[in-house]
Amino acid sequence: MNKPYVSDDFQIGPDGAYEHTDEENTLTPKEKAKELVDTYSYACLLTTDGGKVAATIAVDEIKKILYNQNSMTRYDYWQEVKQEIQKL
Repeated sequence: MNKPYVSDDFQIGPDGAYEHTDEENTLTPKEKAKELVDTYSYACLLTTDGGKVAATIAVDEIKKILYNQNSMTRYDYWQEVKQEIQKL
């Protein structure tokens, strides 16, 4: 189980502040939301609204796992992704 921690290693982006990760290609919540909706819409042959529903279900499952692991930094990221999905 991951223990919660405080980090001073944050980056500021157009959608807010995020903890810096070693991943160079980390998407903003808005970009990730669009990617998920597009992926579910195409892969499942859904309308955009159907893709939004499927992507929201997937994000909720990710959030449950992260919450149970006390990984709140990533939980907050996925909460913002969910909010961006609702805006699409």
